[in-house]
Amino acid sequence: MIQPIRSDRDWAFDMTARQLWNDITATDRYADWWPWLQQFDRGDGFVSGATWRCEVSPPLPYVVRFTVHLEEVTPLKAVTARVTGDVEGSARLVIDPTSRRTCHARLISDLAPKDRWLRVAGLFARPVVRWGHDWVLDRGREQFIEHNDS
Repeated sequence: MIQPIRSDRDWAFDMTARQLWNDITATDRYADWWPWLQQFDRGDGFVSGATWRCEVSPPLPYVVRFTVHLEEVTPLKAVTARVTGDVEGSARLVIDPTSRRTCHARLISDLAPKDRWLRVAGLFARPVVRWGHDWVLDRGREQFIEHNDS
């Protein structure tokens, strides 16, 4: 059995929780921020019950296709999602105001490869698969900040 890739990121943002929320819920802008997001169908947007279809191309020789099911969206506070497709598992984003002008966002995910090729890669090249996963998260944060600097 392939062990899931677990991530626990806590990022500081130089903006209010409301500003961060407004930016992350602007799903129509995702393709502008993230060139590695090859395809993105945002369904009903950023609401409980929405389903997003995604295709991500990390800087590795594969593309990951998956669906994000937004299970619970609590505006300005948290999002819980289930992921299915080439990778499967769960993710949770929690926003915590740290002052009147800053906030933290904590992203916790637990994802396992389900696609046959990704499962084989996960068995024999786990550090490379982990690097690709981490690259998407870390580069995604950097690109988000670049496009949302106020």
